[in-house]
Amino acid sequence: MANIFISIFLLISSFELFVGTFQMNGIQRNFYSLNRGVLEQAVVIEPTAIKGEYNVNYDVYKVKEVVVDYLTYTLESYTNNFEVGFHFYFVSSKKTCALDKCDAVRISLHAPVTLFQSYDNALSFELVKGIQYE
Repeated sequence: MANIFISIFLLISSFELFVGTFQMNGIQRNFYSLNRGVLEQAVVIEPTAIKGEYNVNYDVYKVKEVVVDYLTYTLESYTNNFEVGFHFYFVSSKKTCALDKCDAVRISLHAPVTLFQSYDNALSFELVKGIQYE
């Protein structure tokens, strides 16, 4: 009789582990697919006082909107319950940015998968001034 209970427990545990691993891989694949193309929708380019130079920043509210929309759409087959965190900061000093426009963002995702497993990860995106060739 004890062998039956142990067998049933192992069968249920194996199935739970399989489902959890499948869902975690899907969530990770979709979160890593959060590429710069999604965030390019939130980039704001403003000219400066110096001719030919521009300030490039992320619009804080637009970043939050496009990321949550993207994750809601792509994670719907894996989980409907997830939390997204945003930490905006300055690239040069790594200090927190409390403005409406910032040049870097760290996006964190927490998604419960099964009773004992949850997915936690974060991605950082920074707008860095590049070299312009003429």
